[in-house]
Amino acid sequence: MNWRYIRFALKKGVMISIPDAHSIKEIDNIRWGIAAARKAGLTKDRTWNAQSSNEIKRWIAAKK
Repeated sequence: MNWRYIRFALKKGVMISIPDAHSIKEIDNIRWGIAAARKAGLTKDRTWNAQSSNEIKRWIAAKK
């Protein structure tokens, strides 16, 4: 995702998930997702796949 869209999504309250690798051969591609996230100012508390399972459950419950 373009870092500009991440900023827009954050302003709208959207949680962002940084893409991970789909195979061992793609593991180095993670750096591009992290670079875009950093450039946009994404923090751990707004990163979906950096949350614990309990934090995700609380977030889902709050959205109901």
